[in-house]
Amino acid sequence: MVKGVQSKVNYCVSVGVKHSITFILTIVLIIYLLIYNFLYSAVMESASAIINASFLIISALIFLYLFYKLFLTGCKISTESKRLFFIFFVTTFLSFLINFSGLEKIFGLSIILLSMMAIRISPMDSSERRIVYYLFVVAVGILLVNDLIIGVKKGEPAANGMAFYLAVLFCATITKIGKRKSILSFIIAIIAFSFQFLYGSRTAMLGCLLFLFFVIVMRGCKKTKTIENRKRLFYLIFLFSLLGLLLTYIYAEILYPAWGHGKFIIFGKDLFTGREDIWDKTFESVKANLLFGVGSHLNQDYIDRGYYELIQNAHNQPLGMLAAFGVIPFIFFYITFAHLASELYVRNRKVKYRRAPAIFLITITIMSYFDIYFFSQYNWLAIAIVYMIICSYSREKIEVKNDYGIHADL
Repeated sequence: MVKGVQSKVNYCVSVGVKHSITFILTIVLIIYLLIYNFLYSAVMESASAIINASFLIISALIFLYLFYKLFLTGCKISTESKRLFFIFFVTTFLSFLINFSGLEKIFGLSIILLSMMAIRISPMDSSERRIVYYLFVVAVGILLVNDLIIGVKKGEPAANGMAFYLAVLFCATITKIGKRKSILSFIIAIIAFSFQFLYGSRTAMLGCLLFLFFVIVMRGCKKTKTIENRKRLFYLIFLFSLLGLLLTYIYAEILYPAWGHGKFIIFGKDLFTGREDIWDKTFESVKANLLFGVGSHLNQDYIDRGYYELIQNAHNQPLGMLAAFGVIPFIFFYITFAHLASELYVRNRKVKYRRAPAIFLITITIMSYFDIYFFSQYNWLAIAIVYMIICSYSREKIEVKNDYGIHADL
């Protein structure tokens, strides 16, 4: 960075650090992603307690690193962002102390929010973003090959996990194409999308199509300039989050009973796929534990009575958040999430972002209507990685003159 320019931009100043916080963080998360996937597939069943404890420690270390870098080294984080994050963290941690469960989820949620702060104040430069993008491509490629080998042995590929990685890689690649077109990028995007037909994950396919649709219709490469757009984005993401909760209630508590608990065939498939039972049992848990939730022990009483294991997964992130930690952490997580998403677009004469980061978060929010993406390390690691990549490729090139008349890219 050219001397004399640094003080004019709201970046994190850290003497002696060669690379940005987000570059270091993304590299660590990609390595963690690979470790998690290979350990999970290799030994999770035989040593679950040890492996889960190891993952918890790793997540805690990442959280502490981000907390130290963002809050204790002079980074210019807005007071409102700090306040919202602390309210979320304190209320969620209170839920943990009451239930003594869900700590791994708290670290995951916190890392997502802190990553959103980090990219705002310590963005990657052009060389860093290129490195992390291709490292992520390689990581997804390695996991894809491994998944296909395992799938051949089992006779079929996994339905959702790998498809999600390919979907977020597709989003990152489409954003990269918007910045700089290349044949390789088009090939990667085509491969990521084509494999959705092999895996058959409707949610992952929906994510690809939604992101592409919003990018085209909303002109994903167009600048977001005004504070009015920022306010609209905050309300849009927050309302989409609440809509996910409303969807589950209408589906399970109103539509299913009104239809006589029978079949409702649309395009040859039953509208009721089993989630109505899961969501109904989860709403029972919410009503009984509205203030502080139940941590990671969702519907434990049903499991103890021999109910099927899937009922411990809410299969809907807003509902899962409400059930795990209670109403106050639920509200403040999504307020903080929406605030940090919109804060990227604070009016600044020197820094502008395209709309792709906002589109990605809206897409992930809609996809989370059908799974708990922010709770699963399998998913939130990829979400944090890809969000930082997308932000880096969406950042406008900034040129300023120093004292010698030389232009510098910040």
